[in-house]
Amino acid sequence: MNLYFANPLGWLGLLSLGPLVYLHFFRKQTRRRIVDTLFLIDQAAISMQTGEKLNRWRQSGSFWWQAAALLLISFLLAMPRWANEERVGKLAIVLDNSASMSAFRESGLKRIGEASALFEKRLSEVDYLVLESDSEGEVLYRGRSASDFLAALEKWRPRSGSHSFDDALGVARNGVGEGGFVLLLTDRPLERISNGARVIAVGEEIENVGVSGIRAVRRDGQTRWRAIVRNYGRRESVVDWRLQFGDRETPAQPIRLQGESSTLLEGVFPAEHDSLALVLEGDRFGLDDYAPLRRPKPKRLAVSNLAGAENGGLVEKLIGSFENVVESSDGEALFETASNPSEVDFSIPGVVFLNDLGEEKRSLRGRMAPSNHEYNREISWSGLIARAGTPWGSVEGDETLLWQGSTPLVFLRGRKLVFNFEPRSSNLDHLPAFVLVTGRYLEDLRSGMQSLEALNCDTGQVFEFSQGELRTVLEESGNAETVVETGEFRVRAPEDPGFFRIEKMGIPLVVGAARFGDAREADFRGAGSVFDLEDLDLGIVEEYYDDDFLSSVWLLGIFGLMLGAWYACHRENLG
Repeated sequence: MNLYFANPLGWLGLLSLGPLVYLHFFRKQTRRRIVDTLFLIDQAAISMQTGEKLNRWRQSGSFWWQAAALLLISFLLAMPRWANEERVGKLAIVLDNSASMSAFRESGLKRIGEASALFEKRLSEVDYLVLESDSEGEVLYRGRSASDFLAALEKWRPRSGSHSFDDALGVARNGVGEGGFVLLLTDRPLERISNGARVIAVGEEIENVGVSGIRAVRRDGQTRWRAIVRNYGRRESVVDWRLQFGDRETPAQPIRLQGESSTLLEGVFPAEHDSLALVLEGDRFGLDDYAPLRRPKPKRLAVSNLAGAENGGLVEKLIGSFENVVESSDGEALFETASNPSEVDFSIPGVVFLNDLGEEKRSLRGRMAPSNHEYNREISWSGLIARAGTPWGSVEGDETLLWQGSTPLVFLRGRKLVFNFEPRSSNLDHLPAFVLVTGRYLEDLRSGMQSLEALNCDTGQVFEFSQGELRTVLEESGNAETVVETGEFRVRAPEDPGFFRIEKMGIPLVVGAARFGDAREADFRGAGSVFDLEDLDLGIVEEYYDDDFLSSVWLLGIFGLMLGAWYACHRENLG
């Protein structure tokens, strides 16, 4: 519709037609007559005492002139505005892609449909822009087709974690310009929002019980599963839980949780199964009701023990402390003992121990200082006792992990991890830092290998590999499979919890279990609703409608109608 009334209350002026009609019913018409005045005096007095009587409706030109004037006055009081046909409406929708919005997706799409219908009603043409709040400039739809716009919204599946909306709102504002409208669909009222956007919040505080964490642990030679179930709501809840193993499942068992509390569930991983899933009774937010878990199995790493009689036993003990690290004659990494750097090929991965042949072993002096290298994260080298005759000096390109005085005790050179002291004259084998640093070094070697591993991860986690035909396959129940993503260099785990595998040219590289683990998105205590369609309507009119350009003509018309009413009334009274 091209006409809009900014002050609909102005039409109340039409109520004045009621008194006008009343006056015309009771109006007495005067006529000129020549009579004997004395003869009619007593009768006139009697007529005046009887009061007014309702007369029948008579055709009256003055009435229609006056009614037309009142109609035009009410029209002007309603403040008519007309759509500017030369301007195209600009509407950008930013969809909050946080996972919590999955609980309000349908109601959110309904609100967006109402807003777009308002634009279609008020404007002859609308240019739509749709993007997700975590988008880096990529749009879901841009065009002027309302049906295509609504179809693009149906593909929206919010699954991201908590994030800032500012970048997406900036893209949206640039897309529609200063005069366009930017609407942010979210589930929480916001006090501050950038780029002049309007908020459509469709959330509400709902009760939610979900799995906030699940993992597999090794204890007493067994693999056990351990899960934390949390009640994010304020009220007490009772939910049923069960375990699934392939096509089998355990009987449902209830657990009672007070508001804002957690409980721990634990059990033994079935020996005959490599995967299981903890399932809770479904609620409105279902992403944390299904928690899959695989028995972890890192990539197989073969190492060669060439440490000789000096340190061979230490290496054997070390290899046994790492899962899926095996000894082999043609291993990917070498454990060796060397007297000087010339004996070592630093281009081959491995660990080197110093073989100090000097007869005099002296304790190294100076303050022990670890570097900020990631291998030293949250570990302590305090308590290390190291002796050596002639330690190796550092060269350009070394990454030192541990200094004692001016001597580099532990460092990376080329692709080797070097322990620059005599292990047999130290307490290295009793130091946890030795196992942790070596383990982190070996994990780095594993990460560069392309071999099968079983792992657990978060939904949507990114995996990077060397170039190849990668694809992520969702392993659904009933032996059905669905390819959820393909690409080169990097792919993602599924966005929904479930079991999956990643293949390169048809060869499995990863078998995994993706679980939802963002506790912030599972908490709905701050959710709420804000939606003012009338305010949006007023904003559209203020931006795209012009004041009535015939206002002066209508004022002249009212003056003319009043003159016409006066003339008609004069003629009727003299008729």
